[in-house]
Amino acid sequence: MNSIFTSDNLRKIYISNFALSKVTGIDSIQPKHFAKNQSKDINTIVTKVFFKEYEFTRYKEKLISKGANKYPRQIAIPTLRDRIALKALNNYLQKKLSDHLNIQVPQQATRDVKSALKIGQYETVIKIDIKDFYPTISHHILEEKLKTLGIEDTAITLIKNAISTGFEKNKKNIIGIPQGLSISNVLAEIYMHEIDEKISKYNIFYKRYVDDVLIFCKNNEAENIYNHFITEVNALILKAHEVSETSDKTIIQPINDEFSYLGYIYNPKMDNGNKNIPLKPSRKITTSIRYSSRKKFQDAIAALFTSYSNAGKQRSKALLFWKLNLRITGCISNKKCKGWLFFFSEIDDMLMLFNLDNMIKKLCIRHHVEYNGVKKSTRAIHEIKHNKWNNNYFPNFDTYNYKNMKEVISYDKGIPVHKLKLSEQDIENNFWNIINREVKSMETDISSFS
Repeated sequence: MNSIFTSDNLRKIYISNFALSKVTGIDSIQPKHFAKNQSKDINTIVTKVFFKEYEFTRYKEKLISKGANKYPRQIAIPTLRDRIALKALNNYLQKKLSDHLNIQVPQQATRDVKSALKIGQYETVIKIDIKDFYPTISHHILEEKLKTLGIEDTAITLIKNAISTGFEKNKKNIIGIPQGLSISNVLAEIYMHEIDEKISKYNIFYKRYVDDVLIFCKNNEAENIYNHFITEVNALILKAHEVSETSDKTIIQPINDEFSYLGYIYNPKMDNGNKNIPLKPSRKITTSIRYSSRKKFQDAIAALFTSYSNAGKQRSKALLFWKLNLRITGCISNKKCKGWLFFFSEIDDMLMLFNLDNMIKKLCIRHHVEYNGVKKSTRAIHEIKHNKWNNNYFPNFDTYNYKNMKEVISYDKGIPVHKLKLSEQDIENNFWNIINREVKSMETDISSFS
């Protein structure tokens, strides 16, 4: 902890992660305000963490819809100073536990699932979803697990303070981990790590992403494995959704039947969400995208055309094309792949992508926009799969020079490039503000896949 929580290191964390952020906590302090007193605030973090006296400011609440008839997901937004402390704490946990935890991105989890299906040695699929996972994690059990893993007392004290902070004044959380904190995922992994080890000892395929569990096994082993997992979950004071005919949260079924996991559909029997059109055997596909996920993306595309039509005299085809193409192809930003197709890059349902391109073409015709300038999702998926880091079909914003940045600012503000009177620093700040805003809007397309 002493090597992580230094003034120099916290300053680097602030500059590389938060200096351009527009997100604010309950105190509404932005980076431009924080920068004026950053040395004092950073030194305060270091001193109070060292003496185990650091207290978190109550979190600002953000609610994210999970769809009709579902409670929204409650996201905690810390103050800027707390975000710096939490990011440093997350870096410590990741480094300390690198040999114990195997945190995968959804794309890698999906590749592993596809590979296991191709082997053909399993007969049954078990899918289990844990109820209200983050809000029901026991602080006491988590603390004991942290001690067992050798986490320093200074870090444990900071973690306890972070997860006991809530949304209301003078009211502490006594159970659960707030979602949205940079430490939330790694704490969840720590909480479930022992279960993963126990269940993985069976001769099965086992995959867990946060609270979504997928198991492939032989038919005669399914009941025993399922019961063992439920027993272990209950021991952690958690509950799983029960097997039900009206829900696919938890299922036990033949592996060749259709099932969903992390927004994908495996062994899909229907085409594009139309339950009246079964797929022909000659074009059977193994991996598609869940209808609700496709619908969410289609709605986002349609909203761009609606905004364009409602803009009146201020409408800009250049801005529409830029936003539309960005939404279709995704982008690379801060060395990370962003966007809908990047997230669902493991699909092999090309018919669905052709239909998506056709939908966009019809929207262009309806709104009197030239379709020739629009990128194709069918081409984009090929570039993502085979030529991700060396192509110009989707933008890599990390490689943009000031000329490229000014073009983006020009699209966004509706001002010709030659009329933009900005310093290089202003260009960079404006550019990344735009990119961060657009990337954030793209992330909503994939924000709920469970």
